[in-house]
Amino acid sequence: VEVGFSSSNDAFKLYFKDNGRGIQNYRKNKLSHGLAGMRARIRTLDGEFDLTTIPGKGTTIEAIVPKPKEITTENINESISLLVT
Repeated sequence: VEVGFSSSNDAFKLYFKDNGRGIQNYRKNKLSHGLAGMRARIRTLDGEFDLTTIPGKGTTIEAIVPKPKEITTENINESISLLVT
């Protein structure tokens, strides 16, 4: 499993990547409860959620959340907390 976190001038990016079995019968419009919850939390922050899976090869989940226009310790902590909760 590979986990990464980065920060650019305008966004935070978090990703998880594995080389496992992938998600069988995956459909973007029919997410499991856990994946739907992840997507909902990211969208709450006006972010993007992407899941790529290849059966027999693995899965990558990527979340990109824009940084607040006014950066404070409180809103950065809130963004990070929603990403990793």
